Amino acid sequence: MELSSEVKEVSGSPAVLKKIDRLFKMLMEFNRSMSAEMTALMDGQEQHAKRLSLLMEEKRRLEVLYTSGISFSSETEMRALMEKAIETVVRELQADAGFIVLVNESGEPESVFVRNMNPDDHPEAREMSRTVISNTLSQAKAVQVADAGADDILSKRQSVIRLGITAVLCVPLVAGTKVLGAVYLDRRNNKTPFVESDLSFLLSFARQIVRGLEISLEISSLEKK
Repeated sequence: MELSSEVKEVSGSPAVLKKIDRLFKMLMEFNRSMSAEMTALMDGQEQHAKRLSLLMEEKRRLEVLYTSGISFSSETEMRALMEKAIETVVRELQADAGFIVLVNESGEPESVFVRNMNPDDHPEAREMSRTVISNTLSQAKAVQVADAGADDILSKRQSVIRLGITAVLCVPLVAGTKVLGAVYLDRRNNKTPFVESDLSFLLSFARQIVRGLEISLEISSLEKK
């Protein structure tokens, strides 16, 4: 614009002024194009960084699964195995509380291994979780609730409000066609729900628990014989 003003003062040639205007428009268009490309490049870098972070977390979780499988295979005492399992999964999935329920031949709860929650001190939590676990055991498939307060069944439970339960995740422990129990986790006063990667991890982890449990039961059987 300064150049255009100076040309007007010196010569005032319309042809020269048109060339200057055309050059100015080209520069502006080039600047807009470069800005758009830089924005796209920055967005792409941010997405790659997020993707890399997710891949690193996935790698770390796979390492946890691998090492837990070795650990479970070497553990011959069932109680120690279950306590180690629930401690690991609560920590890895950043749950506030959780427990593993093992059932007998009739499908009735036989053993419970708890982390960060005492069912005897909180009977309302036991009642609420029993609903989730019953569905998991009867259908032999995972139950995932992203918003417990909006769930048709759980929202009616006083324990959801009293304990501040916001998200629930529960998967069955399945060996062949037999359901051995379930793993239950919840988050409290936390608006972050469990996501699909959490469910995938828990399902894989449950298979590790089942392998360790089968080894423990087999050893126990051999000892009895």
